[in-house]
Amino acid sequence: MNPQAGEHIGMIGKFTPLVGRIIDSGARLTVVELNPDLVGEQDGYRVTLDPEQLSDCSKVVSTSTLLLNDTLERMLACCRNARWFALIGPSAGCLPDALFARGVTVLGGSWINDRDGFTAALRSGESFSDYASKISLSADSYPGFDALLARASGA
Repeated sequence: MNPQAGEHIGMIGKFTPLVGRIIDSGARLTVVELNPDLVGEQDGYRVTLDPEQLSDCSKVVSTSTLLLNDTLERMLACCRNARWFALIGPSAGCLPDALFARGVTVLGGSWINDRDGFTAALRSGESFSDYASKISLSADSYPGFDALLARASGA
């Protein structure tokens, strides 16, 4: 994301590990949440229920839950001026072609390195970070499904 001083960064869902980094950069941060109890000015950022508050953000990071609750199109429309839109989370583990065509520029998620360790950690409620790696796929480096299919078939 590389937040810069003076930028307006948006979050759809609060990504707590990123908040401090964004604030420390001098960027302004607006977080859209569904829980009205979280709304208001926080320590260096603002939380709102109104996604239109993201309309002047240059960069947005979003939970991939938008794919599950059928709000992706609405939220992309609210972020119409963002030149960078990242969709992050387990629901983003899909073929990205349609998402990239709609304006998503980055997909992020986790790659499971140790299935048994991951499953055990998940069952016990422990952190699974020792068993998975963070990954991202960007629109500008993704060759597209047809190219991947051609490569896989040896064409």
